[in-house]
Amino acid sequence: MRISTEDLPQHLKRGLGSLYVIHGEALLLAIEAADAIRNAAREAGYTERETIIAEQYFKWGELRNSAQSMSLFSSRKVIDLRIPSGKPGVEGAQALQDHCENLDPDTLTLISLPKLEGTAFKSKWFAALEQHGTVISADEVSLTASPAD
Repeated sequence: MRISTEDLPQHLKRGLGSLYVIHGEALLLAIEAADAIRNAAREAGYTERETIIAEQYFKWGELRNSAQSMSLFSSRKVIDLRIPSGKPGVEGAQALQDHCENLDPDTLTLISLPKLEGTAFKSKWFAALEQHGTVISADEVSLTASPAD
């Protein structure tokens, strides 16, 4: 499912999903969307949060390990995965697809990406994210699209 940052508050009122993907060039809108999801998760009893930053030389097995391990003190957690380049590479693409196939209802995955290139939208990894989660586009609102005063 694809929604805009404007649609997110209404979406969250209906309940949380297991996977959210935020992408776009409007950094402030992306940060606000991620904060709204994390706040909704906290209110829903997700007490643990693990932040993973997938930069160069990142070991994608860490995502699988995080998804499979639960805290002794928490039954629900948020995996906050950030991919600053927007390009997970071959290993990362497969890890993301595998993650989508094994979503745990007690784990919410939040993936933050920058503005993506057109080829990313056609990739198997992005298609898997879109099929299994909610994709939120954080793009600047053009002046022509905003309502007149």
